[in-house]
Amino acid sequence: MTQPPVHKECAEEAVRDCPHLGDVYSAALVERTSSWGVAGLIYHPQTLEPMPGQQKDGLTLVPYTSPAARLRWTLAAQEVITVHRCTRVRLDELPTESEAAGVRGLEPGTGAARCP
Repeated sequence: MTQPPVHKECAEEAVRDCPHLGDVYSAALVERTSSWGVAGLIYHPQTLEPMPGQQKDGLTLVPYTSPAARLRWTLAAQEVITVHRCTRVRLDELPTESEAAGVRGLEPGTGAARCP
């Protein structure tokens, strides 16, 4: 996963404004994420030319566990994460960020607790 929306409002915007999603999308609440690697361009060490990408966007997924030589020649375009303990949900049933923050006693958009 490279760039999932993290707020209900952003997810609704993505569904509305991204025609390639169409009616084929899923929403999930994710308990935990972890860094997996990067999506980027890998350059050939001798020619310094970019190597063909493995993904349709021209990028290659490179895990952080790759040999150092491979990572060294990768120009990262974005981080790739893995998601764990996912629960499928319906977007229209999720609270807004403000509603969810109020339930948890947090300031919207900050993750910081409100002082009483």
